[in-house]
Amino acid sequence: MVQKIENMGIRFKPVLRGNLSDTSIPAKYYALAKATRCVDNEELLNQISKKMCFSSADIAGAIFAIFETISSLLEEGKALNIKEFGSFRLSISGESTLSVEQLKQNNIKKINFIFRSNNYLKKRLMSIKFEKEKG
Repeated sequence: MVQKIENMGIRFKPVLRGNLSDTSIPAKYYALAKATRCVDNEELLNQISKKMCFSSADIAGAIFAIFETISSLLEEGKALNIKEFGSFRLSISGESTLSVEQLKQNNIKKINFIFRSNNYLKKRLMSIKFEKEKG
């Protein structure tokens, strides 16, 4: 069951962006989400603690263990799929070569962490309302 999110509206501001690959195309405005504030660890733990029968310290330990386990699984080359939450995987990018033989580990320059939400989270977020930033 998808819970409806009650919110005042996520603020967004218009941002003008041009086409970098074709400067003859006119720039267009896009919506950019603006966070109202940043929630710290303490507030996150307190909010979770209010919904469960565990202390903030217990929740902090569980979150740490979850992230450590996810990191270990990704380091082993595994992808992870948590039902109704989402999937985690790594992606790499780097320099190309002209031949397969030239492609080595040192061509890899960047590792990206990719999270893709599953349907539960997507459906829940679809009820969010947006509000254009004034000014």
